[in-house]
Amino acid sequence: MPWCKASPVATGEGNHAQHGGRGAMMGCRSLPYHKRRRTALSTRILENISHVSIGKEEAFMFVADCMTKNPVTIAPDMGIDEAAKLMDKGHFRRLPVVEHGKLVGFFTNRDLLRASPSTATTLDRFEMRTLLSKIKVADVMQKDVITVTDTMTIEEAALVMTREKIGGMPVLSEVGKLVGIISSTDIFRAFIAVMGLDSGKTRLTIDVSDRKGVLRDISTVLADLDISIDSMVTLPQPSGTYQIIIRADIPDVDTVKEHLWSKGFTVSHVIQLG
Repeated sequence: MPWCKASPVATGEGNHAQHGGRGAMMGCRSLPYHKRRRTALSTRILENISHVSIGKEEAFMFVADCMTKNPVTIAPDMGIDEAAKLMDKGHFRRLPVVEHGKLVGFFTNRDLLRASPSTATTLDRFEMRTLLSKIKVADVMQKDVITVTDTMTIEEAALVMTREKIGGMPVLSEVGKLVGIISSTDIFRAFIAVMGLDSGKTRLTIDVSDRKGVLRDISTVLADLDISIDSMVTLPQPSGTYQIIIRADIPDVDTVKEHLWSKGFTVSHVIQLG
């Protein structure tokens, strides 16, 4: 289902969204770390919101659905020269370090650069190769590894990456087994898919005031015009107002703008996507 971040002011609903399992198909998942706005959209509104698909598969917002599964791993006693060759061959930026089936570290291209001799070194190629072969992955890898679980939402993973200023991290199962890697690129792909950015839809930005029932009223206008919403996001503004961003298949934008205007809504921006 499309991801929506709904505010209680905009929806006029009082039921709190539950951070439960994957069976919670109806309603919107708010950011787990967000201390505000955890209400769900009403069923009436959601009936007008279409599901977003990636190919023939449903696009769910969980780490397990977007991560790289069964990642290549390295051992802590591997030389960083061998690790570098592996990264170069596979175009990897980061590799989990595993020992006896357990994640013990994370080795990234940044760790490799930090351990490599300066470009101003007087060492020849043979001496550099010899030096690098003596340095083990365990000597330079990140030991205090930041991880997420495969049952976490994409929003949670994105928030962790942003707060920790990292571009990727290992994914563990609920029993602590390494099952994948998720990167910022995976997050971007999920965002593009779930927002329908490559589906050739129309993006409307609607400026609204701070009052209850806004999403319901806008959804009703579009439903009356036989338009299904692919995604809807509310963005609070510093002024106390909101912007509502809608993506949908809209054949006649002018008609939609007129109907929204008649209900007191201003469309401030329109663009065709995809």
